[in-house]
Amino acid sequence: MKRFFALVLGLSMLIAAAPSLIAADQPAAVKPLKVLLVTGGGYHDYAKQAPFIAEKLSELANVQVDIISGGKDSHSVPQIFSEPTFGNGYDAIIYDLCYAVDNKPVDPKTYEKIFEITKAGKPAILLHCAMHCFRPAKDWAEFAGMRTNHHERFGPFAVRPADEKNPITKGWPADWKTTGDEQYVTEEVYPDTVKLLISTGVAEAKTHPENVVAWEHTFGKGRVFGSTLGHDMKTIADPHYLQLITNGMLWVCDKLNEDGTPKAGYAGPGPKKEAAAGEKK
Repeated sequence: MKRFFALVLGLSMLIAAAPSLIAADQPAAVKPLKVLLVTGGGYHDYAKQAPFIAEKLSELANVQVDIISGGKDSHSVPQIFSEPTFGNGYDAIIYDLCYAVDNKPVDPKTYEKIFEITKAGKPAILLHCAMHCFRPAKDWAEFAGMRTNHHERFGPFAVRPADEKNPITKGWPADWKTTGDEQYVTEEVYPDTVKLLISTGVAEAKTHPENVVAWEHTFGKGRVFGSTLGHDMKTIADPHYLQLITNGMLWVCDKLNEDGTPKAGYAGPGPKKEAAAGEKK
């Protein structure tokens, strides 16, 4: 009888402890990455593009994207870059903007805070016209990892992987071609920059036979990913492009596996389901 009661007591204790044992085996919920998308400037429809990019990133990765939009005047650099708290509370910053692109000298104090926080370890993602900002000084190009001063005429061109094994470009089609975009002409690639996607020059093939379309590098302690693609929705809405910048974002945040998949907890929920006709949202 004593053995029976001891057995019952032991089972009761085991059952009582089971929930905590299960909870101990389960990983804690992963908080989403917090990413700031800074956009604005001339020559692009950022009012349409930025919300679309933010929405798609949140579908493809466990990320919350906040948007700060500057003015449409390409000569008016957003004041946020000069604020002491710029970047605080965010895991990474996306620069999808077009300011000071007319080769007129710009006071470096208007953007040097970006260099400061990236060198200290704040990851950065640069898209399209962000590569043409703040010329003719080379300091921005050194931060970006590649220097470009102009682009070829808008139109279709093919883009192929420079490194098929890199996790950022895993699965990029060898025969991918944009139906329309601006091919930025590569003037200089810095020593630590890793080429990810390249394209053969079209109009300037003789002088610039190869243009770097996507790349990665490190600026101080901060990882940087860049792509010159994305002038308008022709490219931005392409699933391969969206996966590219998602992978780039995950890589700079050190949340991308070597096989090109998000690390545990950082995969996205996928597209939101549309409500059926007459169904309450």
